Amino acid sequence: MYKVIAAIAAFLFCINIYSQVKSVGAIELPRHGANQNWYIPAISESKLNIDQLTSNFNSYLNLSESNSFQVLSSKIAKDQWIHTKFQQYYNGVKVLGASFLVHEYNGQVESLNGRREDIRDLNTIPDIEVSELPLICLQKYPQFFTQDPNPVQHFTNAELLIMDAQYPNRSGEFKLAFKLDYDNHDLFVNRRFYIDAVSGEMILSYDLIQSCVGGKGIAQTLYHGDQEMDLELIDSEFQLTDNSRGNGIQTISESGRTYKDQDNYWEKGSFAQRRGALDIQFGSQKTIDFYKKYFDRDGIDGKNLKLINKLRDSVYLVNAYWNSTGTLFGIGDSINTGPITSIDIVGHELTHGVTQFTCGLEYLYESGAINEGLSDIFGKTIEQEYDPAGFNWLLGSKPFVKKDTAFRNMADPNHYRNPKLYKGKYWINNSSDNGGVHTNSGVINYWFYILSVGESGTNEAGQTYVVEKLGMIPTLNILYDAMDNYLTSTSYYFDVREATLLIAEKNYGKCSKEYLNIAEAWKAVGVGKGLNENDLQLVNNKIPQIACKEGLFPVEIRIVNLSCNNSIPKGTDMVFTISVPQKNKIIENYTTTEDILPGGSFVYAFINPARIDRNISITVEASIANDADTSNNRITMAITKNANSDHDFRSVQIQINGSSCENGFLRARVTSNYTGCSPVPKGTELQLNLKYDNQVITRTFNTTTTIFPGNQYQSPFFNLDRVFSGYKKILGELDYAKDTVDTNNAAYFNAVYINNVGFGYLESFSGNQFDSTLLGLKIDSFQNVKIQSDFINSESIVFTGGKIFNANKFIPTNGSNLADFISSNPKYTSTLYLCVDTKDLSKAKLSFDYIQKLGSFSYDSILNSKSFAAGIRVQFRNETGGLIGMPNYIQSASREALNQYYEQDIPINGEAITIEVTCITLNGVIDSLSSQIDTSSDLVILDNIKIFKEAVKAKDEPIATLFVAPNPFQKSFKVYVDPTYGELHYMLVNTVGVVVDEGSLRPEWNELQANGLSSGSYVLKCINSKGKLFYSKLVKN
Repeated sequence: MYKVIAAIAAFLFCINIYSQVKSVGAIELPRHGANQNWYIPAISESKLNIDQLTSNFNSYLNLSESNSFQVLSSKIAKDQWIHTKFQQYYNGVKVLGASFLVHEYNGQVESLNGRREDIRDLNTIPDIEVSELPLICLQKYPQFFTQDPNPVQHFTNAELLIMDAQYPNRSGEFKLAFKLDYDNHDLFVNRRFYIDAVSGEMILSYDLIQSCVGGKGIAQTLYHGDQEMDLELIDSEFQLTDNSRGNGIQTISESGRTYKDQDNYWEKGSFAQRRGALDIQFGSQKTIDFYKKYFDRDGIDGKNLKLINKLRDSVYLVNAYWNSTGTLFGIGDSINTGPITSIDIVGHELTHGVTQFTCGLEYLYESGAINEGLSDIFGKTIEQEYDPAGFNWLLGSKPFVKKDTAFRNMADPNHYRNPKLYKGKYWINNSSDNGGVHTNSGVINYWFYILSVGESGTNEAGQTYVVEKLGMIPTLNILYDAMDNYLTSTSYYFDVREATLLIAEKNYGKCSKEYLNIAEAWKAVGVGKGLNENDLQLVNNKIPQIACKEGLFPVEIRIVNLSCNNSIPKGTDMVFTISVPQKNKIIENYTTTEDILPGGSFVYAFINPARIDRNISITVEASIANDADTSNNRITMAITKNANSDHDFRSVQIQINGSSCENGFLRARVTSNYTGCSPVPKGTELQLNLKYDNQVITRTFNTTTTIFPGNQYQSPFFNLDRVFSGYKKILGELDYAKDTVDTNNAAYFNAVYINNVGFGYLESFSGNQFDSTLLGLKIDSFQNVKIQSDFINSESIVFTGGKIFNANKFIPTNGSNLADFISSNPKYTSTLYLCVDTKDLSKAKLSFDYIQKLGSFSYDSILNSKSFAAGIRVQFRNETGGLIGMPNYIQSASREALNQYYEQDIPINGEAITIEVTCITLNGVIDSLSSQIDTSSDLVILDNIKIFKEAVKAKDEPIATLFVAPNPFQKSFKVYVDPTYGELHYMLVNTVGVVVDEGSLRPEWNELQANGLSSGSYVLKCINSKGKLFYSKLVKN
């Protein structure tokens, strides 16, 4: 079979083409007391885009090449900020709590935050088997299993990972561990265990139960009066089931009993009312409504999760909890409390679910206290929204018999022995209650209260504060943004402060009234100081952090004036200190030579370097008189000792732009990080060797400036020779005569040159005789591509997966849509390249036949849409490589192999346009005997790829065009003949070569009837008076 295409096509799995990278472009802000690393773009450098950042993540984060990051999620917020979350892996093993968020706006990275762990030389092969884990738990903690006759059946979710020995705190000692959960609803036990995968020792164990204590129907609720509810009529009876919200909300007894009513008027005194089931259903509906109204959130998980609430209505229980899949509520003790089912409690428990599906705060220590506090805050705000007459600042007061009794008091946390000051009175410092999660939540509760109502006073630390009212909903908007886009599983209170200030800056402006007010509220609860006072902040200005040869590490820091009103005046005395473990301190004095304005900064380079004799962490401090907040004057730097390196260029990247098409050129530029210890002088010669097979092309450059340690070298652009035509995976090596480490200065990149442009070019795919230099996949691709004829009785391009269950257990990263999914999973893609010169065109089209077929594998638990497993993206690029218009996505994959037709206008700009048809497939099988793709695979099949024009702007040689539509067809199809070719004689031939119809085709449009044809594939062969042949394949459904 022949394909009418505009140029030779090229396949590849993914293109590692990098855009320009300025120097490091990020500085670190780890605040003393925070549990994350916070980064902002360097003030003096151009900002990065996310591709520039992620292409060199390890270098920016000062991590070894054994580390990698996978995208967990990426979403566009209503304010058009893009928030992308990454998970760290070490040698393919997940690092617990090490996730990172990148925040973009207008294509630039504005800030980063999260936790990254510097792991080196850690064994990732376990010595114990998964089957041994339950026995270790039973032996270590027998008290949790005494009432369970068969505890082994309740263990689940075993996972190999790497964790800090003091997780969720940070010690710098890492262990290979297994996570294992025990979940027994009947016994009210849900516990997590972390077990050393080498020694079998128990590292950590804690409770997973996230508890409060630790048709229209009318329902007479216990605590909120008569309420209207949407309820379903099932088998002639109304039930506490609502199918109008997402995938449904249902309230049942823990034993599975369904609550029913005959007339949908649920009277006071009924069993369901007395036990609180009506309050649970009402509170659940309103909680879902609240998240939709204010945050456009679809259910607890953002994807309309079916919510099943259970009520323990036969045994007394003074508690309620979320257990990662649903809720359980108790009916109280009948003496001091009634059912624990008021709307603030229901909203509290369901917010635990929202937290699980957003930032995933661990239910331990500070992160657990924040988790609890967020649930309190949302629960009370939901109560204020739907029962304002019954609102107060007491959490869970309505179930208590005694008036003004509750679990917690947000207006006065001390009343119930909860702290209102960070690490102040009543703060829990031990491991009881998972590290005080129900107690230490008082800090964020009180912060929310004083912002909601406004308050002034003096806290127990003697700090005066004046907080103006911001309001409940505006404050809640900031907290939800923090939950959804900034916090991670191990965030501490200082991390929440940093997040809320970043959001306030984004929403209201830096140093705005609202920004200062939020900072003042944090000051009131002891988390940082106000921003109207003097405040110096110390940040790391030197990345990567490597000490070379003799171990002298030049320390460089940036000092930022965080005050919104006060300058640091010229002549201010400062003291800078470097502390290296087991060595003398380095102390240096400095006097400012100019005013440092609010928000301004300057860089201080220590005169004396730190001496480093091993991989180690050093502490750098700065101080000035009258600094209101000294918690942010200290940073820790993890320094890597490299005794062999004096000069070292590494992490080479090649930026490519330009046109792949005939008469066009690709322009390239090399960028490399210089991590040596000695400067490279101006005028130094560097050599770039480009290698493919036995071909080597050399480019020589001379540095135009001195390259200092920690900076980058960037060559001028140069033309990439067309000797690399077709699809080429090229090795680029940067050679410097004095480079002492020559194993890290090379990298592969891909280039695509297409040498045939024009309409009517015929390329035979028969027998795989397609230009072999253009058909290739990277060795680490998770795809297979072949030319096969057994699918549609004609040679076609067939894409399938093949390594979804690979040795590294690398599974595709889920996405909210096909666009996200393709961009997040380049290893599962291949791209077909075509060219068209639009110089003399007024209109042109791209068309092809395609099949998107899903194999037998079920993706219900992996993907948002199973059709992602066989998707297509079509996009166009100009001569500089820039995208033209928006990509088009084809997402119609199903279990049936349906022949379909695609057609799209090609954008006309007078240039050579590069067309990219990217196909993604996941699961595939190659038959071991025939070496052909198995039909049970996920497949994308492309055939009859054409570029055809409809009009010509200037005189040129007529170009043959046969256009058939629709294709596939049913009863008839139309054929368009270019008028310059006159009348054609046609033959319609079936798959065995029999002519089933023939006749004449006039210029322009002709309609041919096909009622008598059977379903299948056909070839339309045409010849004009000069003997010119035309072919087109058709499919009848």
